[in-house]
Amino acid sequence: MNKLIHFGFILVFTAFLVACGGGDGGGDSNKPVPAPAAATLSVTEADLDRWEDRMTLSVMAVMDADGNAVSNYSVSWSSDAEDVASVDTAGVVTSKLAGTATITATVSNSAGNAEATADITVHVQQNAACTVPAPPVRGAVAAAITYTEVASNTAAQLADSWHRSFAPDLNGDGRADMLWLETAWVSATKEMPSTATAWLSDGDGTFTLATATYLPDGLPVDVPRQLYQADVNSDGDTDYVVLQHGYDPGGLEGLGCGDEHGTICPGAQNMVITLDDDGKFRDTGIFALSPYDTNGFTHGGGVADADCDGDVDILEGQLANDVASAPNRLQLNDGTGLFTEKTDALPTEVAGIGFYGAAFCDLDADGDPDIYIAQLGVLPGLDAADVILANDGTGTFRLLSGHRATESLIGDANQRAADTQCLDYDGDGYNDILKPNESGELFPAFELLRNNGDMTFTDVTETQFVQTAMLNGAYRPFLYDLNADGWPDVFAQGTGDYLRIFWNNGGGFTEYRFPAGTAIDTRGASTTLGDFDDDGDIDIHVSRGNYESFVLFAD
Repeated sequence: MNKLIHFGFILVFTAFLVACGGGDGGGDSNKPVPAPAAATLSVTEADLDRWEDRMTLSVMAVMDADGNAVSNYSVSWSSDAEDVASVDTAGVVTSKLAGTATITATVSNSAGNAEATADITVHVQQNAACTVPAPPVRGAVAAAITYTEVASNTAAQLADSWHRSFAPDLNGDGRADMLWLETAWVSATKEMPSTATAWLSDGDGTFTLATATYLPDGLPVDVPRQLYQADVNSDGDTDYVVLQHGYDPGGLEGLGCGDEHGTICPGAQNMVITLDDDGKFRDTGIFALSPYDTNGFTHGGGVADADCDGDVDILEGQLANDVASAPNRLQLNDGTGLFTEKTDALPTEVAGIGFYGAAFCDLDADGDPDIYIAQLGVLPGLDAADVILANDGTGTFRLLSGHRATESLIGDANQRAADTQCLDYDGDGYNDILKPNESGELFPAFELLRNNGDMTFTDVTETQFVQTAMLNGAYRPFLYDLNADGWPDVFAQGTGDYLRIFWNNGGGFTEYRFPAGTAIDTRGASTTLGDFDDDGDIDIHVSRGNYESFVLFAD
C-alpha cells in the first residue's frame, strides 16, 4: 500500500514540473526558438592585396529581435564577386583580382535567418617604382624567310663537346661575334671538362679564334645551364650571368648523384662575367655574389629587376642533390654589380623544391617580375604541377598554390622543362609560358601555356603550337623575331639531331622544317643566333661537336 502511495506522488510531482517548464528542460520543446535577427562579424571592412592574400572572418554574436543572444545557429558564407575574393566554408577569404567584393555570412536556425556582410577591397600590390614597359609594335604577320647555308671554319676546342653561347659584338665592327662556353663528356673516364672560347666574325661565315684577346684569364666554366645578358654594374656595357650545375653524369649515362649511385656531383659556382676597361671579359662572381657558393646545382633562375630599383637582380634556383646543396635564393643588386641575398624573398614552402625550370618574368602585367617554376619534384602538400610565385614589387614572393597549370600535356613526373621561358606570343599584353621537354619519352616536345590574365593558364599546345615528333626531346629554345614583323618566333633545338623554326602567325605558331638535303636537315647540335654579316637580320651558326660547322644566313 505504501508503494502505491509513493508511486502516485511521483506522477503528480512530475506533471507539476512539466506544467511549470522546469526539470531537465522538457518544457523547451513547447517554447518558440528565437529567430536570428542580426549578426556581428569580426570585421566589416578589410583591405587585401591581390593574388591569394588571406584573412579569416568569424561571427562574433547573433541576436534575436529583442536583442537577446541566440546560441544555436549554423553559418554559411558567400561572395558576390568570386573573381575578386572567394570565401570557403570556414570563413577564409582569399584574394584574386583587384576590385571589391561583399562577403555575406548567413546565420540560420529552424526559426529563420539573418545576414551580416563585410566589404573587401583587393588592391594591386605594386611598388610605385615598378613600371609596365610599352608593348612592342606588332605589324602584319610576315612570311617565313629562307636561309642560305654556308660552311664555317669553327671547331670545338674540346672533343665531343657542346656549347652554350652569347653573340656579342666583341670588336665593335657591327657584326655579331661568339662567346662559347664549352663542355665535353669523356665516357671512358666519366669526366666533364669545360672551357671558354671567343670567335670574331669575318662576315662571310668564317670566324677568327680570339680567346687570348678577350679571355686572357679564362673563365671557370663548369657545365653551364642558363645564360643571361644584362648590364649588371650599370656601366653601359653588356655583362653576362651564367648559372651552372657542374659535373652531372645523370643526364648523359643515367647515373644519379650521391654516394648511393657511386658518383659525386659536387655542383659548381655561378658566374658574373663583366667587361673590364681594358676590353677583356672576366668572371667577378667570387666577390660580386654574396653568398658565393661553389656547390650550387643551379638549373633554373633568371635575371631581372625584382625590386624595381633600376638594376638587375639574380635568381638562383637549385636542383639539389645530396652533395651539392646550395639553397634557392634571390640576390639583390646594389646598383654597382654587387649582389646580396634577400633572405625573406622566397616563401618557406619552396625552400626544398627543385627549380628544374624557372621563368623569371612579369606574369600579371604590373611591372615586376614573377616566377614560374616548372617542377621536377613535388612541393610538400601539393602535387608535381608547376607553381607560381607572385612578386609584391619589392622582391618578396608569395606562393600561389591554387593558380597553376593543372592540365598539362607533359606536366607529369617525367617532365624535364629545364629551359622554361616566357613570351607574349599573342600580343595581349600578358606573358605566356613555353616549356621545352628534354625527355624523349614524352610528346609533344614543347608545351605552350596561354596566360589568361589572372595568374591562370590554358594549355593551347594542341591548337597553337602544333608539332611533329622531335627525337629525344627539346631544350633551350631561342625566342627571336626572326622575320622582323614584331611577333616573336621560336628557334627550336633538341637533345637529338634536329633544328626547327616555329613561325609566329599572330595567333599561334607554324612549324618549319629545313629543306631535305641541307646539312641542317640531317642533324643539329650547338647553335648561336646573331647578325654575323651586319645586314640587319638574325643568322644562325651551327656547330656539330668537333667535326662540322656552318652558318645559315637569312636571305
